[in-house]
Amino acid sequence: MNCANWVACMFFLVVAQPNVLIAQEPNVSATTSQELGSKPPDHPVTEDQLRTYFAVCHVSAVSRQLTHEKLESQRQQLPPWYPQSVWDEIEDAVDKIDMPMLALPIYRKYMSEADAKMLIELFASPQGQELARKFLEATVQAQHAGLTPMQARDRAAAMVSGEENNRVLKVYNGMTPEQRRGAELFSQSSDYRRIQLVLKQIAAEFEQATIEKQTDLAKAIALKHQAEMTEAKKLYDANHN
Repeated sequence: MNCANWVACMFFLVVAQPNVLIAQEPNVSATTSQELGSKPPDHPVTEDQLRTYFAVCHVSAVSRQLTHEKLESQRQQLPPWYPQSVWDEIEDAVDKIDMPMLALPIYRKYMSEADAKMLIELFASPQGQELARKFLEATVQAQHAGLTPMQARDRAAAMVSGEENNRVLKVYNGMTPEQRRGAELFSQSSDYRRIQLVLKQIAAEFEQATIEKQTDLAKAIALKHQAEMTEAKKLYDANHN
């Protein structure tokens, strides 16, 4: 097989892992519908498959870590009168977002059961787990440096691809003969370009959906406690004027 193509494919699959910070604007991909296909797959990814995929790629855990860090940063910028109990409720609501369920309608537009099966098998292997861990660590570091989620993915991909080619080849060499044949066929198939576009588009749309969900939750909770917040501000102003 063309190992260079397969290595590139591996890195792009890793890059597709979404990890979103609250209230940060995404850079949505301009991929066209013609490139992605005009209709969803006949047999789209199932909920069970997507939950498994998120688990083996550690999507929810990394997203939760980064979101908590962003929320803590935002908490420190709140006005002094802002009720801690309201902010705690917002944090709790954001923490309880069912990420796979939020993502499911997006994934089902683009990803088939067969696509999901291939990705799960790839990343569930010990070597796939090692590669995913390395990429996610680089992504977290890039976001800590102030990059947006999409920028962080690009930075992490460049770092990992520059340093870890041997690690990717180790993933390939550690596959069973059946898994290796599947990877070879995939890297040579017309699905290769499609899955790259699909994963990039999914990442952009999921990022947007997550931001909208987090923002809607925060607004709804603030509205519910509007009277309490108004009173807290009045009391603070009275004591500091």
